[in-house]
Amino acid sequence: MSILKKGSYKVILPLFVIFVTSTVLLIYSITYLRDAFERLESASVLLSVKSCTQKGITLVFESSIEVITPGVKSEIEFLQLRVFSESGNYIGTSIKDGAITKDFKFLVSNVDIDKELRNHKVIVDGFAKVKLNIGRYGLRMNLPIQTEVIVGG
Repeated sequence: MSILKKGSYKVILPLFVIFVTSTVLLIYSITYLRDAFERLESASVLLSVKSCTQKGITLVFESSIEVITPGVKSEIEFLQLRVFSESGNYIGTSIKDGAITKDFKFLVSNVDIDKELRNHKVIVDGFAKVKLNIGRYGLRMNLPIQTEVIVGG
């Protein structure tokens, strides 16, 4: 005597096909995500300050920025840069949002900026919020930025 009744294969076979299909799709999704995250592990932002000039109480930075995300399209949504003197004193912050082009200019104003900063090094530190085109909705990451520049006249 069989445990299964006649015709029960009509129920078990579709359930088995659904189980196998969902398992294959799950394995494919996990593999795709793992590969994507391995590529993003080396994601970084390079800020290159071409020049920094002091105009009164304002520092004007001419710079370019590049996002390195191998094999993934990306765009910068938000940029926050803090400026410190060589001795570590806070000078100011610049925030940019919206469409940020590769070459851009940012300003930092502070009444404490005086002639002592000319020909001295300042440190630009901050982060870029980068939108990566992965999956349906994308992924957003905050990537750190740090560079040094000498203030010109």
